[in-house]
Amino acid sequence: MNRRIALVAIAAVLALFGTVAVYSYAHQADQRAVAGSKAARVLIALKQVPAGTNWSDVVKGGYLQEENVPASAAPETALSSTATAGVGATQVAASDIAPGQIVLRQMFGEQQAVTGVLAIPKGKLAITVTMQSDADVAGFVVPQSNVAIFVTGALTATGASNAANANSYGSNATVTRMLLPRVQVIATSQAAPTDLSGSKSGNSSNGTVLVTFALTQQQAEQVILAHTVGQLYLGLLSDSSVTGPDNGTINAGVFNPTPIFLK
Repeated sequence: MNRRIALVAIAAVLALFGTVAVYSYAHQADQRAVAGSKAARVLIALKQVPAGTNWSDVVKGGYLQEENVPASAAPETALSSTATAGVGATQVAASDIAPGQIVLRQMFGEQQAVTGVLAIPKGKLAITVTMQSDADVAGFVVPQSNVAIFVTGALTATGASNAANANSYGSNATVTRMLLPRVQVIATSQAAPTDLSGSKSGNSSNGTVLVTFALTQQQAEQVILAHTVGQLYLGLLSDSSVTGPDNGTINAGVFNPTPIFLK
């Protein structure tokens, strides 16, 4: 008898639990249905917003329109109004926004510099110069190489050492000196040799090569000026190469078999 009563009690508890579970599921389903039927205000792109377009132009150009959509279809970060979007006037579209697309807050951000495939080290800028192939260490200079940059040009009074006057070397005096002791190459216009004989694919037909350096502003100014008024020459460096600034080597007038090394 007691066993029968216990079984009946267990059955009653299970029935009650099932009833509560069914009611809870139905109630939640009703809530989901109500939430889904609610409307949410969002911004929709009327026409394609090209990547890089700033927010001010997007608003003035009539690219966007406010529309109501089911709340269940509105992403949490969707913008609801141009007036309350909180997007800076100079922030730009990170990528193209297609017509009919709901506009999200993360679609707009600060303008990023476009460098293409060039990996420019932080704090540096990239400049490119044209060089003769032999001045490029026969093409052995490749991206990520460290090089010393030399320049050869006419000797002037400002180019002489403190102990000598440029006039004493004649009007045809030239000087070769270290311009920058160690800089990084980030791109070249031709492939490096495949062996020590200098054999390679992609040789430049006119014997020149484009070399791109990562430089500070001051270094860039030095290289641009030297490239304009003189002739650049590269030295390929290893980890143990020793370089440093000096006063250079002078050729006075016609070639002198014993050049003058300035101290």
